[in-house]
Amino acid sequence: MDKVLVLKATENGTVGVEMPFDKEAGLDFYYQNLDCDTIDIVEAHGLVELKLKDFCLVCDDEGIFNGGKVNGIASLLYGFMEHGQPLVGHVMVCKNKYTDDGIETVGMSDDDLKTLYTAIEKLVHEYTNKK
Repeated sequence: MDKVLVLKATENGTVGVEMPFDKEAGLDFYYQNLDCDTIDIVEAHGLVELKLKDFCLVCDDEGIFNGGKVNGIASLLYGFMEHGQPLVGHVMVCKNKYTDDGIETVGMSDDDLKTLYTAIEKLVHEYTNKK
């Protein structure tokens, strides 16, 4: 079963929660799990440097305007060190699947999740050692 990783922005930092991907729920799946009314899907630029492609971030499109907390881990995945724009609020990590109709957002395999966790550890290590 494919899964997603929800990175929840809290007072004490980012907390990761794995859950099954529910394609049938459509947009409601994102709205409910990200606690938002509008979403944006952005590339995980921070992973491209690690030669990891096809990961995407589903985020609250209005989080910064609604007083959401900065999501440190999601911001690293987004590549904010290069462009300076953090992600705010809860963020869902998914994969992109390329089809004849365009790009579809899908869940991740267990191997994808392991790869993602390793990449997060590396990004956090690099960021904390740059300060």
